[in-house]
Amino acid sequence: MAAGSPAPALPASQHLRALLYAVQPSESSFRSLHEVPSYVDQVVPLFVVFILLELVVSSIQRHKLSYRINDAISSLSAGILSQLPEAVCRGFELTGYVYIWENYRLYELPWDSPWTWYLTLLGVDFTYYWFHRLAHGCGNLRPSPEFCPSDATLPTLW
Repeated sequence: MAAGSPAPALPASQHLRALLYAVQPSESSFRSLHEVPSYVDQVVPLFVVFILLELVVSSIQRHKLSYRINDAISSLSAGILSQLPEAVCRGFELTGYVYIWENYRLYELPWDSPWTWYLTLLGVDFTYYWFHRLAHGCGNLRPSPEFCPSDATLPTLW
């Protein structure tokens, strides 16, 4: 694959599995950054369909929404904000990460090891958890008391 060419799209069946974290390490481990598909771009349409489906089912069953709209907007905003650095900086954070990795890494983890994949999954999920919690807490780490299905805007697929 030529440098700068777009990464290949995921197979259709893998979209749903990626949304549900049901992909194998071998399916989502890549030798170079250019091979990594844009998971967020490819899964967002399916995520929106699930939100709309939940709204339709909720309105049919209860004749009202099953959650507060302000919680949904807050959760979706947190998901959008988590993607903002990529849109604004276009690689600035990645450049910083690569610089630190090339000059200050203590140990190089094998890119094709399932253990590296699982460790990275936990690290990214942990980071997202704190980002999301701070987004709800308005600076005092107070989580929202309501559950909202739009909370699933995890960028790790992302």
